Amino acid sequence: MDVAEARKTWIQTYTPHKVCSSVENWHVLMTDAEIKSCLLDLAAKLNKQFENNKVMCVVLLKGAFVFASDFARAVNFPCTFHFVRAKSYGSGASQTEQATDVTIQLAGDVTIDSEVDTILLLDELFDSGKTLASVARYYKETMGFSKDRIFTCTLFAKEHHSPFPAPTFAGISDLPELWLAGYGLDLDGYARGWPHLMVRITEDDCAKEEGATFEERQLARLDAIRVTVRSRIQQISM
Repeated sequence: MDVAEARKTWIQTYTPHKVCSSVENWHVLMTDAEIKSCLLDLAAKLNKQFENNKVMCVVLLKGAFVFASDFARAVNFPCTFHFVRAKSYGSGASQTEQATDVTIQLAGDVTIDSEVDTILLLDELFDSGKTLASVARYYKETMGFSKDRIFTCTLFAKEHHSPFPAPTFAGISDLPELWLAGYGLDLDGYARGWPHLMVRITEDDCAKEEGATFEERQLARLDAIRVTVRSRIQQISM
């Protein structure tokens, strides 16, 4: 399914106008098939990396639950799953994480099994990296786990312009600094179940071009982004 057909199906199936304004600004950045390809490649790398380890996967809620569900069925190394909620920006804020304190809430028993030798933090999107860095520091300082055995992993990663470290592992990187939704990423709590990764492109996100309509400039920006995404996916598939 190409991106045009995927977008048409998305509109017909998920009636996005009920949860977001200006539906015309939303486009398919990655189809569900492309996401799956990236996930399977990432899982293959981690299967090799951790084949001799016992791993505690720490899933950052809420967004990473979709990624974690598919991830759990794609990896074959011994691992357990634990969940934390870490939040650094709220409804209506920029998707780029704000320079505020990160609130960490643990879900259930987080005692580290004595046989576990590795912690793998799972998040769906690397933005500024503040949340991942805060959770990694928590497990190091509060749970007493060695820093060199704490790894971070995201399926998606935006361009890295941050003082915080990039994830140790990422499915696809250098995604644009635009608002993304779907596959766990939300719009004020909605849209997490959208199967594709959607990107919002507004008037301010488009280059100025005399004589060109907004729709033409919007599609030109989308095409440029998709070139980068396709290139990344082709590299993964090689």
